[in-house]
Amino acid sequence: MAKNGPLGVAGLIMMGTSILFLFFIVLSGVTNSTPLRKTYFLRADTSGITGARDVTQWTYFYFCGENNQDCGSARAAPAFGKAWSSRPQNAPHQLVGAQADHTTSSQYFYMWRFGWVFMIITLFFEVLAFFSGFLACCGRLGSAIAALISTSALIISTVAMSLMTATFVKARDAFHSDNRSASVGAYAFGFAWGSWAALFIATMLYCIGMRGDRHNKGEGTSWGSVRRNRSGGNNDNDNMNEESEELEDVDEPEVHEARGILEEPEESNEEPKEATAITAPISRVERLAEHPSPQLPQVDGHYLNGNEFLELDERPSTGTLSSGSVIEASGPGNAMIPVSVTGPN
Repeated sequence: MAKNGPLGVAGLIMMGTSILFLFFIVLSGVTNSTPLRKTYFLRADTSGITGARDVTQWTYFYFCGENNQDCGSARAAPAFGKAWSSRPQNAPHQLVGAQADHTTSSQYFYMWRFGWVFMIITLFFEVLAFFSGFLACCGRLGSAIAALISTSALIISTVAMSLMTATFVKARDAFHSDNRSASVGAYAFGFAWGSWAALFIATMLYCIGMRGDRHNKGEGTSWGSVRRNRSGGNNDNDNMNEESEELEDVDEPEVHEARGILEEPEESNEEPKEATAITAPISRVERLAEHPSPQLPQVDGHYLNGNEFLELDERPSTGTLSSGSVIEASGPGNAMIPVSVTGPN
């Protein structure tokens, strides 16, 4: 926001300058005041050409005599050859053709016609860009709008100035090849390309105004990161507190079993129940009862031998655990899990 003000004002100044130069071109020949009386695209010796003045100066709306005096009637997009009569005598042949009542060749007719039209369109878009430049003083969005319009004006102006230059430079060369004096107008060409340059600078200024401030952006990012880190730290603390509360709610035997701490089961007067299926994979079996070693436990009618279950007919002759014995089996993570078993004595 702080930088958009100066950039927008500078863009307005350059855009206003470009528009002013264009008005000098468009209004050339209207009055005899300076610089308008000195503004013309081409000045050539047309003496001896049917229906032409001795000296003709081509302006935006008029065909005038020397110093933009004795001008004819104003015409929109006048054909280049309207400076003389139809089917003229002694005119350079490159300039004469079938267009505009046999006064102008097709090449010069279309080059100047489109150049004239593009120049007036450029003026229209530059006026729009000038007023949008006030928005550019307010922020990046305004700069984007002004940059879009001024870029369009710049493209159109490039086409207009190129066609204008090509038309009158080639016409000057045609007069020279016909041994006639001719020269392009320094004021008109200076205003035309000066307008283009000012428009280009204004467009660049508006485009610069679209960019964000890196310093402020960095500060904003850092502050945001700090806030996120603080928030993340608070969340971690909350999670730790919740986990602590959950651990407090867990019964002591469950905690001991989770830590692999084995305790002797409490004595019970209840009758032995059938063996419970072992859900965890058993990799090692140890007998915890007071029976002579080695003896193999039996679970659900099967004897455990290492990692394998033995069928009843594969029972070893060394004996089995008595009903109610407790064995220790390693489960997931090598945690030792107490398992009650039943079987024949």
